[in-house]
Amino acid sequence: FLGSGDARYLDIAEISLFNNALAGISLTGDRFFYVNPLEADGEHRFNHGLGGRAPWFGCACCPPNISRMILQVPGYMYAYSKNRLYLTLYGNSRTTVSMDGIRVGIDQTSDYPFDGKVRMTLTPEKRTTFGLCLRIPTWSTGREFMPGGLYPYRNTEKYSVTIRVNGKTVDYDMDNGFAVVKRMWKNGDIVELELPMPVRRTSCDPRVKENVGTTAVTRGPLVYCAEGTDNGVVQQLNLISDETRTQLITEGPLENITQIKIRGVRTDAGDRTPTEITLIPYYTWNNRGDNQTMRVWIPDLGEKSEY
Repeated sequence: FLGSGDARYLDIAEISLFNNALAGISLTGDRFFYVNPLEADGEHRFNHGLGGRAPWFGCACCPPNISRMILQVPGYMYAYSKNRLYLTLYGNSRTTVSMDGIRVGIDQTSDYPFDGKVRMTLTPEKRTTFGLCLRIPTWSTGREFMPGGLYPYRNTEKYSVTIRVNGKTVDYDMDNGFAVVKRMWKNGDIVELELPMPVRRTSCDPRVKENVGTTAVTRGPLVYCAEGTDNGVVQQLNLISDETRTQLITEGPLENITQIKIRGVRTDAGDRTPTEITLIPYYTWNNRGDNQTMRVWIPDLGEKSEY
Protein backbone atom coordinates (compact mmCIF):
# COMPACT_ATOMS: atom_id res chain seq x y z
CA PHE A 1 0.00 0.00 0.00
CA LEU A 2 2.75 2.46 0.91
CA GLY A 3 4.33 1.88 -2.48
CA SER A 4 1.14 2.15 -4.54
CA GLY A 5 -1.47 4.08 -2.57
CA ASP A 6 -4.01 1.39 -3.57
CA ALA A 7 -6.53 0.56 -0.82
CA ARG A 8 -7.15 -2.99 -2.05
CA TYR A 9 -4.00 -4.16 -0.26
CA LEU A 10 -5.42 -2.77 2.98
CA ASP A 11 -8.77 -4.47 2.26
CA ILE A 12 -7.02 -7.83 2.07
CA ALA A 13 -4.91 -7.09 5.15
CA GLU A 14 -8.03 -6.12 7.12
CA ILE A 15 -9.88 -9.34 6.22
CA SER A 16 -6.80 -11.36 7.16
CA LEU A 17 -6.40 -9.50 10.44
CA PHE A 18 -10.00 -9.76 11.69
CA ASN A 19 -10.54 -13.36 10.60
CA ASN A 20 -7.41 -15.44 9.94
CA ALA A 21 -5.09 -13.90 12.52
CA LEU A 22 -7.49 -13.21 15.40
CA ALA A 23 -8.96 -16.72 15.12
CA GLY A 24 -5.59 -18.09 16.19
CA ILE A 25 -5.76 -16.63 19.70
CA SER A 26 -8.53 -16.94 22.29
CA LEU A 27 -10.48 -13.95 23.57
CA THR A 28 -8.61 -14.28 26.86
CA GLY A 29 -5.28 -14.30 25.01
CA ASP A 30 -3.95 -17.50 26.56
CA ARG A 31 -5.06 -20.36 24.27
CA PHE A 32 -4.12 -20.91 20.64
CA PHE A 33 -4.85 -22.58 17.33
CA TYR A 34 -2.02 -23.56 15.02
CA VAL A 35 -4.45 -24.01 12.14
CA ASN A 36 -7.72 -22.29 11.20
CA PRO A 37 -10.20 -24.96 10.04
CA LEU A 38 -13.35 -23.76 8.29
CA GLU A 39 -15.29 -26.76 9.62
CA ALA A 40 -15.00 -28.95 12.71
CA ASP A 41 -16.96 -32.13 13.44
CA GLY A 42 -16.19 -32.28 17.16
CA GLU A 43 -14.16 -35.47 16.72
CA HIS A 44 -11.16 -34.78 14.49
CA ARG A 45 -8.21 -33.53 16.55
CA PHE A 46 -7.05 -30.85 14.16
CA ASN A 47 -4.92 -28.70 16.47
CA HIS A 48 -1.76 -30.77 17.03
CA GLY A 49 -3.80 -33.57 18.62
CA LEU A 50 -6.44 -31.36 20.25
CA GLY A 51 -10.05 -30.68 19.26
CA GLY A 52 -9.84 -27.12 20.52
CA ARG A 53 -7.35 -24.46 21.54
CA ALA A 54 -4.07 -25.37 23.21
CA PRO A 55 -2.52 -23.53 26.17
CA TRP A 56 0.84 -23.81 24.38
CA PHE A 57 2.85 -25.98 22.02
CA GLY A 58 6.15 -27.78 22.39
CA CYS A 59 7.63 -25.64 19.63
CA ALA A 60 5.59 -22.50 19.08
CA CYS A 61 6.52 -19.84 16.55
CA CYS A 62 3.07 -18.73 15.30
CA PRO A 63 1.37 -17.83 18.63
CA PRO A 64 3.97 -15.24 19.68
CA ASN A 65 3.99 -13.87 16.13
CA ILE A 66 0.23 -13.27 16.35
CA SER A 67 0.68 -11.50 19.69
CA ARG A 68 3.46 -9.39 18.21
CA MET A 69 1.35 -8.50 15.19
CA ILE A 70 -1.60 -7.40 17.36
CA LEU A 71 0.72 -4.98 19.15
CA GLN A 72 1.80 -3.60 15.77
CA VAL A 73 -1.74 -2.81 14.59
CA PRO A 74 -1.66 0.82 15.85
CA GLY A 75 1.13 1.44 13.34
CA TYR A 76 -1.12 0.22 10.51
CA MET A 77 -4.02 2.61 11.16
CA TYR A 78 -2.77 5.83 9.58
CA ALA A 79 -0.48 6.99 6.81
CA TYR A 80 0.35 10.44 5.51
CA SER A 81 2.19 12.40 2.85
CA LYS A 82 2.84 16.08 2.40
CA ASN A 83 -0.78 16.86 1.45
CA ARG A 84 -2.81 13.76 2.32
CA LEU A 85 -3.80 12.07 5.57
CA TYR A 86 -4.94 8.45 5.13
CA LEU A 87 -7.21 6.52 7.48
CA THR A 88 -6.22 2.97 6.64
CA LEU A 89 -7.88 0.97 9.46
CA TYR A 90 -10.84 1.98 11.60
CA GLY A 91 -11.24 1.74 15.36
CA ASN A 92 -10.77 3.71 18.57
CA SER A 93 -7.41 5.43 18.31
CA ARG A 94 -5.59 8.72 18.70
CA THR A 95 -2.45 10.03 17.03
CA THR A 96 -0.64 13.15 15.80
CA VAL A 97 1.05 13.48 12.40
CA SER A 98 3.03 16.22 10.70
CA MET A 99 1.41 17.51 7.53
CA ASP A 100 3.96 19.66 5.67
CA GLY A 101 5.39 20.81 8.98
CA ILE A 102 2.03 21.38 10.68
CA ARG A 103 1.06 19.01 13.48
CA VAL A 104 -2.40 17.54 13.06
CA GLY A 105 -4.08 15.56 15.83
CA ILE A 106 -6.77 13.00 15.08
CA ASP A 107 -9.05 11.28 17.58
CA GLN A 108 -11.11 8.41 16.17
CA THR A 109 -14.01 6.64 17.92
CA SER A 110 -15.97 3.69 16.55
CA ASP A 111 -17.46 0.29 17.40
CA TYR A 112 -15.91 -1.05 14.19
CA PRO A 113 -15.93 -3.85 13.00
CA PHE A 114 -19.40 -4.37 14.49
CA ASP A 115 -20.65 -0.93 13.45
CA GLY A 116 -19.84 1.04 10.31
CA LYS A 117 -20.07 4.46 11.97
CA VAL A 118 -16.70 6.17 12.44
CA ARG A 119 -16.26 9.60 14.05
CA MET A 120 -13.05 11.61 13.86
CA THR A 121 -12.07 14.89 15.49
CA LEU A 122 -9.23 16.80 13.81
CA THR A 123 -7.06 19.22 15.78
CA PRO A 124 -4.49 20.91 13.53
CA GLU A 125 -2.31 23.40 15.37
CA LYS A 126 -3.38 25.98 12.78
CA ARG A 127 -5.67 26.06 9.78
CA THR A 128 -4.28 23.98 6.96
CA THR A 129 -5.43 22.42 3.69
CA PHE A 130 -4.97 18.75 2.88
CA GLY A 131 -6.90 15.77 1.55
CA LEU A 132 -8.44 13.52 4.21
CA CYS A 133 -8.51 10.03 2.65
CA LEU A 134 -11.03 7.60 4.13
CA ARG A 135 -10.70 3.99 3.01
CA ILE A 136 -13.93 2.63 1.51
CA PRO A 137 -13.55 -1.15 1.83
CA THR A 138 -14.45 -3.42 -1.07
CA TRP A 139 -16.93 -5.26 1.15
CA SER A 140 -18.95 -2.09 1.80
CA THR A 141 -19.84 -0.97 -1.72
CA GLY A 142 -18.46 -3.57 -4.12
CA ARG A 143 -19.83 -6.80 -5.54
CA GLU A 144 -17.46 -9.01 -3.58
CA PHE A 145 -16.24 -9.54 -0.03
CA MET A 146 -12.62 -8.76 -0.84
CA PRO A 147 -10.60 -7.89 -3.96
CA GLY A 148 -9.57 -10.68 -6.30
CA GLY A 149 -12.78 -12.27 -7.55
CA LEU A 150 -12.69 -15.29 -5.23
CA TYR A 151 -15.64 -14.37 -2.99
CA PRO A 152 -18.50 -12.63 -4.86
CA TYR A 153 -21.68 -11.61 -3.06
CA ARG A 154 -24.80 -13.53 -4.04
CA ASN A 155 -26.83 -10.35 -3.77
CA THR A 156 -25.18 -7.69 -5.93
CA GLU A 157 -27.23 -4.81 -4.54
CA LYS A 158 -25.10 -1.68 -4.38
CA TYR A 159 -24.72 0.37 -1.21
CA SER A 160 -23.35 3.84 -0.69
CA VAL A 161 -21.38 5.55 2.04
CA THR A 162 -22.08 8.86 3.75
CA ILE A 163 -19.49 11.40 4.87
CA ARG A 164 -20.33 14.42 7.01
CA VAL A 165 -18.15 17.30 8.17
CA ASN A 166 -19.45 19.20 11.20
CA GLY A 167 -22.87 17.61 10.69
CA LYS A 168 -23.26 18.45 6.98
CA THR A 169 -23.05 15.84 4.23
CA VAL A 170 -20.15 16.57 1.88
CA ASP A 171 -19.09 15.44 -1.57
CA TYR A 172 -15.90 13.52 -2.08
CA ASP A 173 -13.71 12.14 -4.86
CA MET A 174 -12.78 8.47 -5.07
CA ASP A 175 -9.12 7.68 -5.65
CA ASN A 176 -7.67 4.16 -5.42
CA GLY A 177 -10.33 3.01 -2.95
CA PHE A 178 -10.26 6.15 -0.79
CA ALA A 179 -12.92 8.82 -0.42
CA VAL A 180 -10.92 12.06 -0.52
CA VAL A 181 -12.28 15.16 1.20
CA LYS A 182 -10.01 18.12 0.46
CA ARG A 183 -10.58 21.35 2.33
CA MET A 184 -9.06 23.75 4.81
CA TRP A 185 -9.26 22.05 8.19
CA LYS A 186 -9.45 23.84 11.51
CA ASN A 187 -9.16 22.80 15.14
CA GLY A 188 -12.23 20.85 16.26
CA ASP A 189 -13.56 19.79 12.84
CA ILE A 190 -15.62 16.62 13.18
CA VAL A 191 -15.76 14.07 10.35
CA GLU A 192 -18.30 11.25 10.36
CA LEU A 193 -18.17 8.24 8.05
CA GLU A 194 -21.01 5.73 7.72
CA LEU A 195 -20.18 2.45 6.01
CA PRO A 196 -23.14 0.17 5.20
CA MET A 197 -23.02 -3.15 7.09
CA PRO A 198 -25.83 -5.37 5.84
CA VAL A 199 -25.61 -9.13 6.33
CA ARG A 200 -24.33 -10.57 3.04
CA ARG A 201 -24.39 -14.05 1.55
CA THR A 202 -20.98 -14.77 0.04
CA SER A 203 -20.17 -17.38 -2.59
CA CYS A 204 -16.87 -19.02 -3.40
CA ASP A 205 -14.99 -19.53 -6.65
CA PRO A 206 -16.47 -22.80 -8.04
CA ARG A 207 -12.97 -24.20 -8.55
CA VAL A 208 -13.05 -24.84 -4.79
CA LYS A 209 -15.21 -27.93 -5.34
CA GLU A 210 -15.86 -28.60 -1.65
CA ASN A 211 -17.68 -25.26 -1.38
CA VAL A 212 -20.01 -25.68 -4.36
CA GLY A 213 -23.61 -25.34 -3.15
CA THR A 214 -22.60 -23.64 0.08
CA THR A 215 -22.66 -20.05 1.31
CA ALA A 216 -20.64 -18.09 3.86
CA VAL A 217 -22.34 -15.31 5.81
CA THR A 218 -20.43 -12.07 6.23
CA ARG A 219 -21.12 -8.68 7.77
CA GLY A 220 -18.70 -5.83 7.37
CA PRO A 221 -15.18 -7.27 7.34
CA LEU A 222 -16.17 -10.25 9.49
CA VAL A 223 -16.76 -13.84 8.40
CA TYR A 224 -19.39 -15.61 10.50
CA CYS A 225 -19.77 -19.27 11.43
CA ALA A 226 -22.26 -21.59 13.10
CA GLU A 227 -20.98 -23.20 16.32
CA GLY A 228 -22.34 -26.21 18.17
CA THR A 229 -22.83 -24.29 21.42
CA ASP A 230 -25.69 -22.38 19.78
CA ASN A 231 -26.90 -24.84 17.14
CA GLY A 232 -26.11 -28.42 18.10
CA VAL A 233 -24.59 -30.45 15.27
CA VAL A 234 -23.93 -27.79 12.65
CA GLN A 235 -23.35 -30.38 9.90
CA GLN A 236 -27.17 -30.79 9.88
CA LEU A 237 -27.83 -27.12 9.06
CA ASN A 238 -28.90 -25.63 5.74
CA LEU A 239 -29.54 -22.00 4.80
CA ILE A 240 -32.82 -21.13 3.08
CA SER A 241 -33.46 -17.40 3.34
CA ASP A 242 -31.89 -13.96 3.24
CA GLU A 243 -34.05 -12.94 6.22
CA THR A 244 -31.66 -12.07 9.02
CA ARG A 245 -31.46 -10.07 12.20
CA THR A 246 -28.49 -9.01 14.28
CA GLN A 247 -28.32 -9.12 18.05
CA LEU A 248 -25.74 -7.95 20.57
CA ILE A 249 -24.59 -10.63 22.99
CA THR A 250 -24.95 -9.22 26.50
CA GLU A 251 -23.17 -11.76 28.68
CA GLY A 252 -20.67 -14.59 28.71
CA PRO A 253 -17.32 -14.89 26.90
CA LEU A 254 -18.79 -13.27 23.75
CA GLU A 255 -20.24 -10.23 25.54
CA ASN A 256 -20.57 -7.11 23.35
CA ILE A 257 -20.06 -9.14 20.16
CA THR A 258 -22.73 -9.05 17.45
CA GLN A 259 -24.32 -12.33 16.41
CA ILE A 260 -26.56 -13.02 13.42
CA LYS A 261 -29.82 -14.97 13.35
CA ILE A 262 -30.86 -16.45 10.00
CA ARG A 263 -33.63 -18.82 8.91
CA GLY A 264 -32.58 -22.33 8.02
CA VAL A 265 -33.48 -26.01 7.99
CA ARG A 266 -32.09 -28.86 10.06
CA THR A 267 -31.75 -32.18 8.22
CA ASP A 268 -31.63 -35.26 10.44
CA ALA A 269 -32.14 -38.82 9.18
CA GLY A 270 -33.96 -37.51 6.13
CA ASP A 271 -36.29 -35.23 8.10
CA ARG A 272 -36.23 -31.46 7.55
CA THR A 273 -37.18 -29.14 10.37
CA PRO A 274 -37.30 -25.34 10.13
CA THR A 275 -34.85 -23.71 12.53
CA GLU A 276 -33.15 -20.44 13.30
CA ILE A 277 -29.40 -20.58 12.83
CA THR A 278 -27.21 -18.52 15.15
CA LEU A 279 -23.94 -17.26 13.70
CA ILE A 280 -20.98 -15.70 15.51
CA PRO A 281 -17.80 -14.09 14.14
CA TYR A 282 -15.41 -16.82 13.07
CA TYR A 283 -12.57 -15.45 15.18
CA THR A 284 -14.66 -15.95 18.35
CA TRP A 285 -15.41 -19.65 17.94
CA ASN A 286 -14.08 -22.20 20.43
CA ASN A 287 -14.14 -19.76 23.32
CA ARG A 288 -17.01 -21.59 25.05
CA GLY A 289 -15.68 -25.12 25.30
CA ASP A 290 -13.55 -27.50 23.24
CA ASN A 291 -14.51 -30.17 20.72
CA GLN A 292 -17.26 -28.01 19.28
CA THR A 293 -18.84 -28.55 15.89
CA MET A 294 -18.38 -25.51 13.67
CA ARG A 295 -18.96 -24.58 10.04
CA VAL A 296 -18.26 -21.52 7.89
CA TRP A 297 -19.45 -22.76 4.48
CA ILE A 298 -23.05 -23.91 5.02
CA PRO A 299 -25.15 -25.79 2.42
CA ASP A 300 -27.65 -23.43 0.80
CA LEU A 301 -31.05 -24.72 -0.29
CA GLY A 302 -31.89 -21.40 -1.95
CA GLU A 303 -34.78 -18.96 -1.76
CA LYS A 304 -37.24 -21.28 -3.52
CA SER A 305 -37.09 -23.96 -0.85
CA GLU A 306 -40.53 -24.87 0.49
CA TYR A 307 -39.07 -24.38 3.95
